[in-house]
Amino acid sequence: MVPLLADHLGKCHQPLYTGKWALEHRLLQKTIPSGTSAASPTTSSSPSNNQSPQTHQQLPAGGNYMQYLDLPHYPQRLIVSTPSAIVTLDREFELLVRSKLSALWSPRQTLRGEGVVYEVDDFKVRIANIMQGDVWKGVLVEVEYAPCSTLAVAEGVIRGFVEGLGWPAGRFTFVGKGGGKRAEGEEWSVLDTGRQYCEVLRMGWGG
Repeated sequence: MVPLLADHLGKCHQPLYTGKWALEHRLLQKTIPSGTSAASPTTSSSPSNNQSPQTHQQLPAGGNYMQYLDLPHYPQRLIVSTPSAIVTLDREFELLVRSKLSALWSPRQTLRGEGVVYEVDDFKVRIANIMQGDVWKGVLVEVEYAPCSTLAVAEGVIRGFVEGLGWPAGRFTFVGKGGGKRAEGEEWSVLDTGRQYCEVLRMGWGG
């Protein structure tokens, strides 16, 4: 599917191939009763990519599932999401979950994506096949529009770009700069992109 979409892109534009990319998304289910209290892990977090998280930010314990997302374009951080919040945390958090909190959280789904990245003028297009083990689950596309950092302008421009490619019909979820339910004029942050990825990967592939 990735070659097919790349072929459509090449017929409409003169894209510049910039390399391969990969992602990983893990969905974990809480294994203790929802009414049982449990301490949340605390880890330090430093500002990154237009966001200003609190140091020693605490992962909220609300909800019965947790997701963490590893994106190559944010190499120093993991994006961690619960039903009540989304934050970026140090990569040591994954080790903490596996070694210290395995009795509280059990793996439910792991998705991995491998694909390619192209640039078309001010657009960056990431296309990846999504796999669950050896099973192909679908294809994910992210289109980023570099000159704009607000939803009101970026969404219309990106939708017009995607619709002009003539790609096969499928589920379209706006992902990229300006993503997320933001106040008018509010600037994009990495957490908006992370939230969209988590929603699509959890719901779109049976999580």
